[in-house]
Amino acid sequence: MRGPTWKRAISRYDLIVYGILDSQTLLSGMSGVRLDNYVYTVEGLQHAREHLSPDGVIALTFFVERWWIKQRLADTLLEVFGEPPAQIAVTDTPWVMYVSGYDAGPAEWEALCQSWAAPLSPS
Repeated sequence: MRGPTWKRAISRYDLIVYGILDSQTLLSGMSGVRLDNYVYTVEGLQHAREHLSPDGVIALTFFVERWWIKQRLADTLLEVFGEPPAQIAVTDTPWVMYVSGYDAGPAEWEALCQSWAAPLSPS
């Protein structure tokens, strides 16, 4: 049996967007099982990276409820892309947009975020 179509795609994309997951809550106070642990994996993000154009980016918006979750996701993107992701705070929300793939300098990210009225989050 052949794998999913997206794994066989030969197209290259300038932008791959991961939206906010339906369930980003812990199942219970005693559980560490989270949906994002199954979606935002090194392997899954590597597959997405393989489909980026040379100047393409992955944008992943995430509801950050605990610092260690934010760090885990940043570390996963660092492992896949070899560079820490830009972390952009979505104004008036607890969401952070992680951007990986495009090698922009800090001044370029700052200018872009100002045009969006969304400050860069501390890494």
